[in-house]
Amino acid sequence: MNLVIGCDSLLIEQSHAIREEVFVIEQDMSLEFDRDGKDSVSQHAILYLDCQPVGCARLTISQHRAVLSRVAVLDAYRGAKLADMLINALLRYARRQRVHYVSVHAHQYLEDHYKKLGFAFAKNGEVVGKHQLIELAISLETPANVVAA
Repeated sequence: MNLVIGCDSLLIEQSHAIREEVFVIEQDMSLEFDRDGKDSVSQHAILYLDCQPVGCARLTISQHRAVLSRVAVLDAYRGAKLADMLINALLRYARRQRVHYVSVHAHQYLEDHYKKLGFAFAKNGEVVGKHQLIELAISLETPANVVAA
């Protein structure tokens, strides 16, 4: 298993492939929603198993705040806490970049999962396709907020 964080064309291309499979094909979200123009200014975490990209997440930083988004794991690899590995890797990265606050827009049904990772509910978000989104947030001011990988 290998996890890479960066913002090069290969990582973006691999992220797009995973997100298209998960969000567009499985969850019936529009490709336009997924391709929001923020990929080139974001850091992408890609998780590889046997050299194959199987999960991704994105972190968009603006000063001391960041938005975690596009967390996706291919169906065949779910249930092994790979999304947690991606999220925690990006939270550690954010802390190294001196980010103080990270928000995430997630499916409502994932609220309890994000709370277990230290996030707190912030507000209801938009409905995308058939999916109600919510916003959760975490403060990175104290090291205890990031769960060890």
